[in-house]
Amino acid sequence: MAKSDISNILPNEFLSTHELLLYYNDIIVDLLHKADEFDLSSSKFQIKSEQSLPTDDEDFIEWMFTHGFETEAYDYLKSHLFFSLLRDFIFYMHESFDCAERGKVTVAYTISRKPIKDTLYYLCWLLVDDKDLLDNLMLNESKEYDISSINFKTKKRLINEATKITKAPYEKDFIFDLIYKRNFKNGLSKVWDQSLHLVTGSRHYPTEPGNLNFIFAYDDIWDEYWSFYYATMPIIMNFSIEVIIKIFESIAKPDSTTVEANKWIRNFKFLNATNHLTKETNELFRSVLEHLTVTCEKCQKEYQCIGTVADEFINDYLYTCPHCETQERVGEYFMNKNK
Repeated sequence: MAKSDISNILPNEFLSTHELLLYYNDIIVDLLHKADEFDLSSSKFQIKSEQSLPTDDEDFIEWMFTHGFETEAYDYLKSHLFFSLLRDFIFYMHESFDCAERGKVTVAYTISRKPIKDTLYYLCWLLVDDKDLLDNLMLNESKEYDISSINFKTKKRLINEATKITKAPYEKDFIFDLIYKRNFKNGLSKVWDQSLHLVTGSRHYPTEPGNLNFIFAYDDIWDEYWSFYYATMPIIMNFSIEVIIKIFESIAKPDSTTVEANKWIRNFKFLNATNHLTKETNELFRSVLEHLTVTCEKCQKEYQCIGTVADEFINDYLYTCPHCETQERVGEYFMNKNK
C-alpha cells in the first residue's frame, strides 16, 4: 500500500476524513497546475487588420471593451479572478488542514475563517453571476462588494443558488447556516470567534466569568473541538470543491464524459470517507475505475486503475505506480492532455 506521511499525532478516528481533505486539497492544486498547462488564464481573439493594438499607456482591458471584445474581456477577467481566488483559498485551507493534523485545533479554525467566510463567498458569486461580480470590481467602490457590508438575506440567497447549481446534497440554508448563522447550534461562527478572541461577548456564546476562551480547556474540550473540525470541514470542502469544479469546467470546457467521470470519482471518494460506500457502490466505483488509464509522471508508463491500484485509489489519497512504485496523488481532475 502507498505510504502515508500523515502525522501519527492525528487520532485514527479522524484519519479517513483527513485523507478526504487532502484529496480535495490535491484537486485544487491540480486545477492550478492545469491553469498553466492549458493556458486557461489567457484569452485569445482575432484582431481585424484595421485595428491597432493598445499603446503602452492604454489599459488593455479597457481597450478590449471599447474595441468590440467585451465577451473576451469578461472571459479573461473571470479566469484571472477565479484562479487568483482559488490560490488564496487553498493557501489558507492547506495550512488549516496541516494544523488540524498536528492537533493545533484553535489555529486550524482561525486560519480557516477567511477562506470559508470570504473567499468561498466570492467563488460562489463568480459561479452564480460572474458578470455581476466583475462589474462590481471594475465599476464600483470596494464597499459595494465588501462581504462585511452585504446583508445576510443576500448572502443566503447567493449561497442557496450556488448549492442549487452544483446540486450539492444539502438542504436549503444549511451551508449558509453552517458558515454565517451565529445561533446555529452546529455552526462555525461560534468556534471561529472563540478561536480568534480570548473573550467573546456574543449573547449566543458569551465567555463565562473567570474564563478565557480555550486557555484553560481540558483534554475533553480539545477533543470535542477536534472532532467538530473533522465533522464540519469535509462538508465545507465537499461544497467548495463542487463550486470550484463548476467554475473550472466553464473555463476549461471539458467534454461531457470527462465531466461525468470526474463527478463519479468525487462522489465515490466522499461516500467512502464518510462511511456511506456500500458493497454495491464499491463495486460500481471499481467498474468506473477500470476505464481510467493513468500515465506515471516519473516513468511515463501507462497502467489501468485495477487491483491494488484501485484499492489504494478508493481507500487512500495516494496510489502507487505498479511499474516504478512512484506514489501518485488521487486528487486530480482527470482530463485529456490535449483537452
